[in-house]
Amino acid sequence: FLLLVSFIFSSILTPVYIFFFFFLMIRRPPRSTLSSSSAASDVYKRQVLALPYENGLDQYMKTIYSTLFRRLQRGQTLKFNKCLILFFSVMMIHHGVERVVSTVNSIQNGLYWMFVRNIVGRDIHKLSGELEKKLVTVGFTRFILESANAMLTVNDNNLRDVWFSVVFNLLKFLHSSTADKQAEHKQQLAFFQKMSEQVKDTVGEGGFNSVFCPLICAEAKPVDVCEGMVMSPGDYFKSEVQQLMRNNNVVNDTLRQGLQQEHYQMFM
Repeated sequence: FLLLVSFIFSSILTPVYIFFFFFLMIRRPPRSTLSSSSAASDVYKRQVLALPYENGLDQYMKTIYSTLFRRLQRGQTLKFNKCLILFFSVMMIHHGVERVVSTVNSIQNGLYWMFVRNIVGRDIHKLSGELEKKLVTVGFTRFILESANAMLTVNDNNLRDVWFSVVFNLLKFLHSSTADKQAEHKQQLAFFQKMSEQVKDTVGEGGFNSVFCPLICAEAKPVDVCEGMVMSPGDYFKSEVQQLMRNNNVVNDTLRQGLQQEHYQMFM
């Protein structure tokens, strides 16, 4: 019901109320399920796409970011942290890294760097789902590309560490995603084989016919803000960082000194 109301009145409510509505909804959901959580995340992704900065969203963003970080400070939950990582990924993809980072840092100097180091570095590996992994990979790859000059050319080791931590955590994230995907595929094969045997034992060789089977396809397709632009998140990350290394000696030196040789060779 809450999702329905949000969609119906999204064209009437101001942007600030829309974002507040979503994050209040995920703060204390009456009954949280995988499908309802996914549908809730689609609400704010649609709003990000529908409300460009030029149409008045810019004046609300500092207030929205401040509210989100106050909520984060009051008490962290894994669900909220993952939603926040995904939210900033979508914002960086659709509105640009510099605009997002400068607005957050205008609330408190270095606030976005603290978020990247303490929240993204710790919880990015806990995101699941192909679409979520894709959005986070693309969003923070954009962060790596667009912030490299600003963060690596100044005499500030803290900024260098934050930038490098994003590269390192994305490498781990993509590597673990590949391993998890292979393990999940094996589990799915074993599950379907077991279910096939159980169905055959239950209904016999003749099988059965359910007229309700098409209803499993009735769920709305999740919003992919990178649709048509990025096919493989891992390939995108690797190719973009390779290009950056070829064009920027400081980036190349930073990664060669910080990464293990086997990880550094992945970009060569």
